[in-house]
Amino acid sequence: NIVLGHHNVIGPHVVMRGNITIGNNNKIDTGVVLDNNVIIGHNNHIYAYASIGALGEMGTKGDRFVEGGKVIISNEVTIREFVCIHSPVYTLETSIHDKVYLMNKSYVAHDCIVGKGTVLSAGVLFAGRCVIGKHANLGLGATVHQSTHMGAHAMIGMQAVITADIMPYATVAGNPARILGFNRRGVA
Repeated sequence: NIVLGHHNVIGPHVVMRGNITIGNNNKIDTGVVLDNNVIIGHNNHIYAYASIGALGEMGTKGDRFVEGGKVIISNEVTIREFVCIHSPVYTLETSIHDKVYLMNKSYVAHDCIVGKGTVLSAGVLFAGRCVIGKHANLGLGATVHQSTHMGAHAMIGMQAVITADIMPYATVAGNPARILGFNRRGVA
């Protein structure tokens, strides 16, 4: 059940299993794995060895898959090498909105929603059910606890550990993360 749009470039050793829909003008590099139910929009670039749509990890509860659940990658998204995006477990979607940039080795767990224009630096880790507002910017190696909400235009420092909700425009850093100031310009 693979549906491909026009002008896509699919690299060698790409694996597509399940219900996969890919729009137009996408580039999918070597060794990418698309599993279960994945919808990819237009003008995206998925770099080598990314994994999208694998079962949501639930530890000792057992990995799960919600019938009808899907991963949605919108438009003009960049997903760099070794990024992992899991299928939903509690809701019907894990979603990455338009113009998001996920740097290498980022992890987006089950049921996360990543808002438009957000940037995840290398090694950023989202636990399940996180909701990230538009144009947030997460520094290298930041870790976000499950069910955390992060407001639009928030700026998160390198190696920050987010254990509570972050208000819009907040600039935070540390372990646990604390507010250091505010992103007054609204630019990441």
